Amino acid sequence: MKWLGSVNFLSCKRYSALASKQLDSELGFSERLFFRVHHAICLVCRRFNRQIRMIDQAAHGDLTQVVAEDHTGPCLSPTCREKISKALDSSPR
Repeated sequence: MKWLGSVNFLSCKRYSALASKQLDSELGFSERLFFRVHHAICLVCRRFNRQIRMIDQAAHGDLTQVVAEDHTGPCLSPTCREKISKALDSSPR
């Protein structure tokens, strides 16, 4: 079972290389297949992919699409948003 960790690490290294390559060009069939399968099973690599896409889009000046897609984390409730908004409005400037 010890070898499984090293195989996964190698897969993550390959995934990160393909994620970077995907930003610049289209992946081949076998690369796309590996990328999709690994993406489905590895949370860390999914996060990495989202982060490099965000960096790439920020570098190109269009961050709104990635931010709109990224609703995987906890969000503020409407009540909390209202409290923060009121506190900001009433604070001295």
